[in-house]
Amino acid sequence: MPIKASTLTQQVYDHLKEQVVSGVFPAAEPVFETQLAHELGVSRTPVREALRILESEGFITAAHGGGVRAVAIRTRDIKDAVEARVALEQLTVRQAAERADEAQLAELERIVGATREAINAGLLGDVMLCNERFHRHVAVCSGSRLMEQLIGRVYDYLRSYQVLRKLADRGDIRAVLETTDAEHRRIAELIRARDAVAAARAMTAHLREVEGYYEATLAHDTT
Repeated sequence: MPIKASTLTQQVYDHLKEQVVSGVFPAAEPVFETQLAHELGVSRTPVREALRILESEGFITAAHGGGVRAVAIRTRDIKDAVEARVALEQLTVRQAAERADEAQLAELERIVGATREAINAGLLGDVMLCNERFHRHVAVCSGSRLMEQLIGRVYDYLRSYQVLRKLADRGDIRAVLETTDAEHRRIAELIRARDAVAAARAMTAHLREVEGYYEATLAHDTT
């Protein structure tokens, strides 16, 4: 599908990154600039620049004999990403409680409301997306571009391994999502109340519970 935009490098980068994190970009065999340029309907220059950025960020790596391939994500990488998420989000939720403006708080509450609607409608895919948006938006509320970028990178790892999709396959996923929704609501309330300490405590407890879901999913995936 040809890409049409004035900022071709950014467009190509966004497209290829989405392919990597969704598992479409090959990890087992090389892909070449000319091939990608032809598929996207652009010259090799924006493709080369986009690949350079993706390689510097650790999403792809040079393949032996030429071309590039997606970096294979290991189970250990996912466990490290989850630990990083716990550490980072304790900080972002504290900062959110101290810094979020009214528009940001309103958006956080809108996301919580959308999550509830998706659960009631049985739209599990939408629920999973809302859950991710909640945590990403807490990082936005922190007012720190760096923290927002770091949280985004952690979620890219989780999406690369498709842990969130695999969680949706759990037999008890409805109960899991109900619990998560209640915890998100409580965290949002504490952020609005400007209670940074309680918000951090609630976020930590929430993420440790989610960590248990991840571990169970990973253990099942490797058996």
